[in-house]
Amino acid sequence: MDRRFWSFCLFVVISSTGTGCSLFHKKTVLPNLPAAPVTSNNPRSVSVMEPIETETVKKDGPLEPKTLIVYANTCVEVVARDPAKPPAERERLLSIAKSNYNEVLKKDPNNLEALMGLGSVYQVTGESDKLAEIEARTIKAHPKDGRVWSWIAIRQGKAKEWDQAAESFLKASQCDPDNRMYRIQLGFTLARARRYDEGFEWLRRSMRTHEAHFNIAQMAAHNGDNGRASEELRKCLRLEPTYQHAQQMLTQLNSPEYLNIQPVSGQNPPAVGGQLVRPAYHNEPQPVITNGRLNGAPLMPEYHPTSGWDGSGQIRR
Repeated sequence: MDRRFWSFCLFVVISSTGTGCSLFHKKTVLPNLPAAPVTSNNPRSVSVMEPIETETVKKDGPLEPKTLIVYANTCVEVVARDPAKPPAERERLLSIAKSNYNEVLKKDPNNLEALMGLGSVYQVTGESDKLAEIEARTIKAHPKDGRVWSWIAIRQGKAKEWDQAAESFLKASQCDPDNRMYRIQLGFTLARARRYDEGFEWLRRSMRTHEAHFNIAQMAAHNGDNGRASEELRKCLRLEPTYQHAQQMLTQLNSPEYLNIQPVSGQNPPAVGGQLVRPAYHNEPQPVITNGRLNGAPLMPEYHPTSGWDGSGQIRR
């Protein structure tokens, strides 16, 4: 029995070797794939791959609005990121984006994502009149949505319209008071406009006090106001003497006096390092409102003669 079994095994091995049969050496022939289209001489140019239209593709009906918006957003982003893109390709992508946004708006005239997307097209093309119309239309449809005012503020910031951007971020924070990022963006925008005291009052409501001083110092240095930057760094280091970011920056500003700074009595032990802007999910204590005041401080920044704030919490022009 054993002899016949081993003879059979030997026969199978010889037969497999002779006929070239193998389970481990089969080769799969891949079809020739089309090369990626070249849309620019710029090696960093980005192309958007579109689905290949064939007769075998089954059409299940019109695309969902979300799909149209996502594809349109991608087209606008590709054009915005690649100024060297050939004019014909640039026009084609923007045309697709406008067509998709308008298709969504035909069914839902107040669709916020489509309105802001169409506005982004006009930002890229520089059609300021059409952009103004879209912004007015968006505000009319969603006057209480903080995303609208934040979107407008970002556009104004890119145009270096700092005071107008601050107005828009203020409205965004009023629409959504719990959104810390609106408060932080408002603080940075005010500081960029050299309204440092107002910017600090907003930043310190969303981060530690020494971090607020440090961020104001960074913006002051960016504006070329090195004296104000040094002042804010010294305030930061009085609260947190071992805050390394402030130490390094003060050294760069040739202000070694931070070595003699003493901590303020009653402060918590200083922390080394730390993050500049605290994350949105930071576990902050709940604010306590007492007689219209937040944790004993004004709900809005106090008015003073050099400030742009009045007692109603509106920016004074």
